[in-house]
Amino acid sequence: MYLATQLQQRHADFINLCSSDKVSNIYAFGSSVTDHFDPQTSDIDVVVKVGIADPADKGEALLHFTSDINSFSEYSSESRTK
Repeated sequence: MYLATQLQQRHADFINLCSSDKVSNIYAFGSSVTDHFDPQTSDIDVVVKVGIADPADKGEALLHFTSDINSFSEYSSESRTK
């Protein structure tokens, strides 16, 4: 289970990332939570709940989270190849 391993290794970083973007819940599904995940070809499917009421602010937080989570996963990928 690729996603579980990555989150265990960088749990504090992931919690800080979610907290800074006001993510109140995140749910992963698909191959990333099974043994069928391929880091070279699979994507990571998530549903994110942001704890912000204002739609414009919520949208901005989601865009920021998307950028942050991509950076987080790129760092994780780079760490695996070293």
